[in-house]
Amino acid sequence: MALSPCVDAFILTLLCSNPILKGAFITSLSAVIISIDSEVSLLTSQLGRLNIINKILDLEIQLVQSVLNKVQADLDLILGPLQAFGDCPELARLNETLQNNAVSKVFSSFQKKIYEFNRISNLTIVQDAITKKKQQIRQEALDMIDRINILCP
Repeated sequence: MALSPCVDAFILTLLCSNPILKGAFITSLSAVIISIDSEVSLLTSQLGRLNIINKILDLEIQLVQSVLNKVQADLDLILGPLQAFGDCPELARLNETLQNNAVSKVFSSFQKKIYEFNRISNLTIVQDAITKKKQQIRQEALDMIDRINILCP
């Protein structure tokens, strides 16, 4: 990455004329690089973990969806005859109660899994962006150290 002319001016004006400041500056940049390396390593392992969790959640969502489909199919089969007598208030209430109770628990679980999946997906996106930004800062620090060593042999 190309550094701007003001960086060269800073290096030539302040660092080349003061070896102590130059050494301190390089040491500071090196510490930043080491810190970023450890942070990126940690973020990368967390991203891997989040990806694994997302894959597991995706399988769980598929399982819950298939259970929800099975429950609905069973309800359609069992409660279908009740619908023929939908004008009977007691049978209509029974039909509605059975459908709501059977589907709502599975559907609630389904919604929870999707929420968790989306939350982890969003965390993955944020962590990926943070990792890329830290890698960019690391590269800039490396470039600056290289430039210091070129301009101030």
